[in-house]
Amino acid sequence: MKIIIREITDCVLETLRKELKTEIKKLVNDATDDIREQYDAVLGQNEQLHAEKREMQTKIDDLINNAQIGHRKANDAIRMANYNEQYSRKMNIRIFGLPNQQSRELQTTFIETIKKLTDIDVANEEIIAIHSLLSRSPDKPNPVIVKMRNTESKSNIMKHRKFLLEKQLKLADDITKNNLGLMNRARENSHVDKVWYFNGAVYAKAAGKKRVRIDSTT
Repeated sequence: MKIIIREITDCVLETLRKELKTEIKKLVNDATDDIREQYDAVLGQNEQLHAEKREMQTKIDDLINNAQIGHRKANDAIRMANYNEQYSRKMNIRIFGLPNQQSRELQTTFIETIKKLTDIDVANEEIIAIHSLLSRSPDKPNPVIVKMRNTESKSNIMKHRKFLLEKQLKLADDITKNNLGLMNRARENSHVDKVWYFNGAVYAKAAGKKRVRIDSTT
C-alpha cells in the first residue's frame, strides 16, 4: 500500500513539475517577447531621434553658414558705404577758427583769410561749395566745410595747415564718422603707436612693424 501511495505521489509530483516547468517557460517566453518588443520600440525611437538630430544639425549648419555669409555681406556693405561716403568727401576741408560770417560772405572770408595768412590766391571757381556747421562751443566760431574743385587746389591749402594752426586756424580732412571711430579705437590699442588718415584711408603702425591700412570692419 505504501509503495502504491508513493508511486501515485511521485507521479503527481512529476506531473506538477512538468506543468510548472511549462508554465514558467511560458511566462519567461512571454516576458522575453515583451522585453524584445519594448527594446525594438526603444531602438526605433532612438534611431528616429538620431535621424531628427542629424536633420536638426544640418539645419543648424545651414543657418550658421547663412549667418556667416550675411555677416560678410553686411561688412562688405558697411565697408563700401563708408568708402563711398569718404570718397565723396575727398576734396573737402574742415576749417576751425574762421570768423563767423553770413553764408553769402563765407566764401569771401575764407579766400581773404587764406590769402592774408599764406599769400595763396584761391580763385572763386576753385571752390565748389562752402557752408558752416553748428558749433559745440557757443563761444567759438562755427566749423566750416569747403569743397574744393580738385586735389591740387586742396593740397595747395592743406600743405600750410601747420603754419595756419599757429595762427589759430585749424584745417583738417573731412573724415567720416566710421573712420573717426576707427581711429579712436585704434589709438586706444596699447600696441598701436601711430594712427593717421591719408587720401581716403586710415592707417595704423605698431612699434617695429610696417604700417597697415585698416577699415571700418577691422
